[in-house]
Amino acid sequence: MTKEELQKENTLLKSDNERLGLQEVELRRDICKALGFTYKDKSFGYESEEKVSVRSWAQIFVHIGKLLERQKRLSYVEDIEQYRLESKEVRLDVEELKRVLKDYGDAGTPCKG
Repeated sequence: MTKEELQKENTLLKSDNERLGLQEVELRRDICKALGFTYKDKSFGYESEEKVSVRSWAQIFVHIGKLLERQKRLSYVEDIEQYRLESKEVRLDVEELKRVLKDYGDAGTPCKG
């Protein structure tokens, strides 16, 4: 390759690099907005519109990991509460059966068992 061809290639690569860098920042901005990384700008003594705080990829992935862990914990707590409700229902059913059997036995009909 000649020097001119290399310079042309270098210019194209710089242009692509700049374009991809801007796309990457825009992608992080969109993800941060979806995750709620926003703040109110208080410049000049008054609040303006919400702005997106663009975070690094590491910060984004850490936050997503925390959200996933919180979701697992909530699911676990939800499962425990469901089991508690089911066990309470079973206890109530047992108590109802005991009452029915007691009433049936008190009516003068022999109760086996």
